[in-house]
Amino acid sequence: MWQFQVKHVGRYCYAQVADYITPCFTLGFTLSGLRWWDSSGIRITDGCPHFTFLPGHCRTQFEYGPDRENYAVLAETDVVQLGHSPGTIDWNYGGSKVALPTFVPVPAESVPGWQAEFIRLREAFLAPTPRNLLRVEAGIINVLRWVLDANADRLAATPAEALKKLLDDDVRHGESLAKLSRRCGYSADHLRLMFARQYGLTPKAYRDRRRLARAMELIANSRLSLKEIARATGFTHGAHFANSFRRAFGISPREGVRRFRHEPAEYAPDP
Repeated sequence: MWQFQVKHVGRYCYAQVADYITPCFTLGFTLSGLRWWDSSGIRITDGCPHFTFLPGHCRTQFEYGPDRENYAVLAETDVVQLGHSPGTIDWNYGGSKVALPTFVPVPAESVPGWQAEFIRLREAFLAPTPRNLLRVEAGIINVLRWVLDANADRLAATPAEALKKLLDDDVRHGESLAKLSRRCGYSADHLRLMFARQYGLTPKAYRDRRRLARAMELIANSRLSLKEIARATGFTHGAHFANSFRRAFGISPREGVRRFRHEPAEYAPDP
């Protein structure tokens, strides 16, 4: 899924003025010394600790002073592209594009932990056993996880986010998409386009994924029957529930009970 091939993990502690093209995806972590940085449609003059994400073939200009300390992880990958909006990248996940900021400030209290992490990544890269190379790739994903958490969806800042919140709040999936869209002040067709542009999937696809994730949660962590789970997740027909669940997870709901529920399967008869 991640398709990384790490090429280099570098640590830099010297003054430099540069104008270059990134050779491949570059994850940067700057602790100190930055005077200015210009790339991907944004200019940074705040020297606060931060992460940067750049796809390959981006022109990047910067100046660091002699108090510089920064790290860079370079990796070949085809899942990262320059974003449509300035200051963003698009991360391709399963065919959908997830927009992420190019520049992400790191709070002061988090800097020592991330500094220790990048030291470990560099040491692992310089001792390139398969285990250590896997550790480096996992480190990239760890940074990505933190950035996703730090830039979680804001509360109804856009119409698409307002619709997403309504979908999240509609736990029984009883409201129609048309009605929820009208509550956001838009037609269903118009809001579907805005939602897909922001989240990389339609409101219906998002609702379906959410319903089935909830169904799996109830299968694994409740004593509800499959009929009760189907009703709780908005499926009026057992066959529709079973077919949708199989398409999503590759197994039937009954098989899900057998595999993941920590109790006898007879507690959950088929619908």
